[in-house]
Amino acid sequence: AKITIIHEDFGANRPACDGLITRTPNLAIGALAADCMTVLFADANSRTIAAAHAGWRGALRGVLEATLAAMIREGCALENVRVAFGPCLRVDNFEVRMDLIGQFLEKYPQSARFFMRTPDPQKRKFDLVGFGQWRLRQVGLAPEQIDDVGHCTLGGSDDYFSWRATCHAGEQQFGRHVSAIALTA
Repeated sequence: AKITIIHEDFGANRPACDGLITRTPNLAIGALAADCMTVLFADANSRTIAAAHAGWRGALRGVLEATLAAMIREGCALENVRVAFGPCLRVDNFEVRMDLIGQFLEKYPQSARFFMRTPDPQKRKFDLVGFGQWRLRQVGLAPEQIDDVGHCTLGGSDDYFSWRATCHAGEQQFGRHVSAIALTA
């Protein structure tokens, strides 16, 4: 997981990373997604904000934990950080194959609870947001520090871009939405 700390607008030279952190007032940062999680972090006391993108691969690689760890290295106090999960693919619409489950169980044996049975014995429904929130609690965040808008990109594809909705419709191009955060001066 690569987290980049920025101090000024990077213009068209976007860094290739999974998360951004800044303390610069009036500089909005965000994460783009079309079914993956967008997660915003804020520490009002240190005036530090972050935005991260985490699909299942990023969640498995520890993007959320890496973002939080980078904020702490930058001087944030764990007890002051608030986190918000944006619209993403939710458990009712997130079917995965058994090989993906194996990757999670190999790294996190306790993660079995985030995979629910489906009528197809070769698939499970995955609670990606539940997994992400669990990982943040495992590294020290309290439940009251974590918020969730609760919106599903596929279930609400009239309001949000969804890669899966686009694929189901047989289309080639899909849009992305952004979750953004900024500090005021």
